[in-house]
Amino acid sequence: MRIGLCSIYAFRPHVEHLAYLAHVLEASGHTLSFLTCDAAAPMCYSRLLRGQSRIRGCVSCIAGGVRGYPLGPTMRFQQTTGTEDVRERLAEMAWSTIYSVRRLDVPADQAGDAALRDLEALIPGMEYAYWSTRRWIEADRLEAVICFNGRIDLTRAIVAGCQDVGLPFASYERAWLGQGIQIIPNENCLSRIARNRIVTAFRGAPLGLSQARNAARSIASRFLPSNTAEWRLYNAKSPRVTWPAKGSGRRVLILPSSRSEVRGHPEWDLDWPDYPDAFDEVLATIQAHPSDCVLRCHPGWAERIGRFSALSADMHYASWARRRGMHVISSGERVRTTDLIQQSDVVLVGGSTAAVEAGFLGKSVICVGPSMYQSAGLGVHIATRAQLCDADTVGDCVGRDMIRRTLRYVYSEGYRCPQYVNFVRATDAFRYLYFSGGDGNRLTEMLRTGVLAPDDTFEASDLTGEDEVLECIAEQNWEQLAHIEKCSDRPPEMINRTLWLRWIDRFREAFPVGDR
Repeated sequence: MRIGLCSIYAFRPHVEHLAYLAHVLEASGHTLSFLTCDAAAPMCYSRLLRGQSRIRGCVSCIAGGVRGYPLGPTMRFQQTTGTEDVRERLAEMAWSTIYSVRRLDVPADQAGDAALRDLEALIPGMEYAYWSTRRWIEADRLEAVICFNGRIDLTRAIVAGCQDVGLPFASYERAWLGQGIQIIPNENCLSRIARNRIVTAFRGAPLGLSQARNAARSIASRFLPSNTAEWRLYNAKSPRVTWPAKGSGRRVLILPSSRSEVRGHPEWDLDWPDYPDAFDEVLATIQAHPSDCVLRCHPGWAERIGRFSALSADMHYASWARRRGMHVISSGERVRTTDLIQQSDVVLVGGSTAAVEAGFLGKSVICVGPSMYQSAGLGVHIATRAQLCDADTVGDCVGRDMIRRTLRYVYSEGYRCPQYVNFVRATDAFRYLYFSGGDGNRLTEMLRTGVLAPDDTFEASDLTGEDEVLECIAEQNWEQLAHIEKCSDRPPEMINRTLWLRWIDRFREAFPVGDR
């Protein structure tokens, strides 16, 4: 099979992941070629995020990108423009990049003149990416393409180029828990469709002991907290906190999530004008009094990503909660969210992965809007107004049943949905070990069929192993659960840069990773 691969940005560990995928595909006898920007795009997500000059941004991107690995023939973007209808479509696609770069988390964050100028600046590079992709497909007679991310500006334009000529493609990303590589056929990395099928298929499947331990280990590290293999770790050294609200009724913890990365993606649309509107209706349905509610603003809103913070989202949610008489914990306060979850009765989230920690504690969970876990049965999921009546069943799934569902979901999301889990293992957020044995034909089968197959299909015959781990979770023995097992007795393979550039990763360790 003739396969094209591209990772336009020099983000760690994604270029290394591409080099690994190229390695397994080549070993399976497939013919490969590559596409890169090589500073052709006059503006892009990475430079816009950091406010970098073309010299600084493009030179570092070329040095850290696919040119730095001993890969196959590589085509450079050509400075080409095309039809007006394609330009207009790319401009519409670029909005999701603007939302993400500028941290426009809520509808109150209106796109001003600066955002419109940024949008116009992105379009020429997206045109180059789109038309260069079509030229690349034709020139190298490609049968499929594998592209990093597929969501932000240049990568989304590449995906659009594949779609418009009817070529199968897959987007890839770092996996949620760090093990394996997340690969999505014929959709960008935000799509939940393929993963939902796997989560649904294994929702009722008992886990074996080693499977349950792997799932528990991943989440137990959040409670310690020591989850260094996940992309972000918030308030790791914060002091413990007691429930701050003064009411005496059922305690409700409200945890909104950051939405800038999913705005503009139809699978993540909300059935309300804004999340506070949805929270109001849910709180009224479950008859929660404001004095019993605590709003914990997302800690990521206080962090700068590149040039931008999301403090406007913090102010938006805090203003809503204070008008109603709720206790507010701002994004910048050093508070462990897991302490608040532990002391709550109901956890109300807006798609936040904090529902997973709540599930591990057996809490009642209500999720408003789309989420990663919407097919897992974690509490009550209210995606539309029509489902508001379901909030009356809050409390039906708590305790051991909730923990079991959460454990199975985490295993599916962390070990069944990603590919090559046994061969690609994170040691921290951006350092990986790679082991021999991965089959490239597994990937080409996905490209041919458009179906994401589970990396692990094993189902236990009974609940014995799962119950043993559930007992440990119920006792909150996080230290024991978080014990890390040895990845493999085999020595890892080396996914090396070109010889004269091998110094670059050691140098880059002194600088922020990806969008941090």
